[in-house]
Amino acid sequence: HCIGFTVASYRFLEGGLRPEAYTPGVAVTYDIEREIDIMRTIAAAGSLYWVKSVWSSEVSGTPREVLDALIDLGEPVDLSIFLPGLAGGHSLLAYGVEEVAPQKYHILVYDNNYPGEESYVEVDYEANTWRYDHGAVNPGVAAIPYEGDAETETLRFIPLSAYEDVVCPFCETEAAGEEDAGFTLLSFLGRGDVLVETEQGAIGMVDGEIINEIPGALLIPQRGQLSADDAPEIILPPAAGDYTVRFNGLQRVSSMSPDFIVALNKLTPTTEENRLQVTVDNKSIAYQAGGTQSPVLKSTVKQDDASVSVALLGVEMADGQGIAIGAAPGGEGMELRSQEADISEATLLVVRLTDESETLFISTAVDIQENTAVALDIAA
Repeated sequence: HCIGFTVASYRFLEGGLRPEAYTPGVAVTYDIEREIDIMRTIAAAGSLYWVKSVWSSEVSGTPREVLDALIDLGEPVDLSIFLPGLAGGHSLLAYGVEEVAPQKYHILVYDNNYPGEESYVEVDYEANTWRYDHGAVNPGVAAIPYEGDAETETLRFIPLSAYEDVVCPFCETEAAGEEDAGFTLLSFLGRGDVLVETEQGAIGMVDGEIINEIPGALLIPQRGQLSADDAPEIILPPAAGDYTVRFNGLQRVSSMSPDFIVALNKLTPTTEENRLQVTVDNKSIAYQAGGTQSPVLKSTVKQDDASVSVALLGVEMADGQGIAIGAAPGGEGMELRSQEADISEATLLVVRLTDESETLFISTAVDIQENTAVALDIAA
């Protein structure tokens, strides 16, 4: 929620929000009572971070480059700070820059963990380093120094004006072009290695090192207590096409694009490599287990005028075994295919939704012999 606090604090500063509108009689924001209205305001403000017009405005680089960009911009920003490996992300409201000595600067910040207190991020311009002595993902956690250098990419910012000029991500407009639609968001629960491979290259984080070889792709580090220790989210552009996610140590992997959603839930974090292959054109996925796994595998696609969701659970897989869900070879319906696994008594849930009706199919006795397939007639 730290992003929401930063954005809401800026709106209070600018006069767009007023404390007494939430708690009558109070004059400062940190005296506002914890009620539903203010909590909704903070949550809504924080959610804007996931809008393309906001996250695409992020400025990153070396501490020296970030400082120069802040001075050139000359307006308040949502300042991101991270521990090495882009972990423990936190949001600060940065509102000014002071030169306190030759080549020494303070980025003046408001930290919502310390209401009413002034603070700053130190930048050594010559050494190309930065440091913040009060870093924490929430006020209940002991503060520790956050610091970085020219190699870490742990100091970033988004102009707060980007949160005020949000472009609706789901509204149809005449100005919308192909470059504004069709991107894929990959999200992860847990902290492990993640590498997404496409024909254009790879993006991810392996052994704490950032990799991004894909034009137009973006790696978004997580901020806030709820997700600051999760693997960074990844944005793939429409041109990326099919992709393979190689990962370990995660509990969930999900992928969302305009007409195709994939989710792998209830994974057991292991050191072995898991693999999720996604074929975009025929909306198919193939999962290969790393270590012993029994995940919930879900795929949702648009077919003609219907939305079809297929969920499979209760599949026990050993290391290297897998399951695939995708379009049938003839293009009609879908199929489940075993990969080196003998599946028995799995549970299958299929939901077909149109504007006029909802059709539900459930089976608790799905059997698929090793390296064979079961066809699903979803047109009915």
